[in-house]
Amino acid sequence: NLHFTGGVRYDQVADFDPAINPRLALIYNPFPKSTFKAIYGSAFRAPSFYEISSSAQPLKTEDITSYELVYEQGIGQHLRSSLSGYYNEMNNLLVFSSGSFTNFNADTTGMELALEGFWASGIRGRASYSFQETRDSGINWAMPDSPNHLLKFNLSVPLVRDKVLASVEWQYTSSRDSLQNTTGANG
Repeated sequence: NLHFTGGVRYDQVADFDPAINPRLALIYNPFPKSTFKAIYGSAFRAPSFYEISSSAQPLKTEDITSYELVYEQGIGQHLRSSLSGYYNEMNNLLVFSSGSFTNFNADTTGMELALEGFWASGIRGRASYSFQETRDSGINWAMPDSPNHLLKFNLSVPLVRDKVLASVEWQYTSSRDSLQNTTGANG
């Protein structure tokens, strides 16, 4: 009832330093329908040719390190709920500002609550709510274009079993600040 899984990714892009990024998970099943997970991972993204050629300064690769704790619980035959908390440390994110790309750092802390259902007929549905706060770790600003609240609902119905599905998704995001009103309001 205790599992450890892991993987490693190696990337070498152009003239940037090589990147080695692990993904590790410890999974514990204390009861048949209950699961606890502790997940760690990292990833990177090299700047694109456009970002490099549009920048007045040398750019670094974007790097993210993520930590997540998850509790999943089966409810009856057809439902499963989950609650997760996460923290992401993002270094050298690329942003377009004042006619050029530049790097900056940010941190995100958040949680998600979800309920999903699946039936033998092939109908599947999922509803979730996420709350997160993303801040510029250098100057403590709320981040532009980063909503605090996200609601999602999706439903899939099979038209031809296991081959063709009709699906609908609805998504709501709370208001987001632009770069101009973020710096003035929280700076």
